[in-house]
Amino acid sequence: MEKLAISGTPARPVVTVHVPASVLTQRESIDKVLGSILNHIGCAACHSGVDIRWKTIENYLVDEKLGVHGVVVGPEAGAFGG
Repeated sequence: MEKLAISGTPARPVVTVHVPASVLTQRESIDKVLGSILNHIGCAACHSGVDIRWKTIENYLVDEKLGVHGVVVGPEAGAFGG
């Protein structure tokens, strides 16, 4: 059975995009990431049926070669690990 939002309309799928803050300050970067996300969800032209939520990565992991990698922690980590 289809989930319904409070208004009685079908609930929109939620897509959470975790990005470094530097991406959110660059229009070209946002456009590139958004285009890629839209391709992944199956409609490169629009996202009218999807609730896209942008979150900044605030946690980082440093590897043994001193490479710095953004990490998602907590319940939103999903497939990324935590």
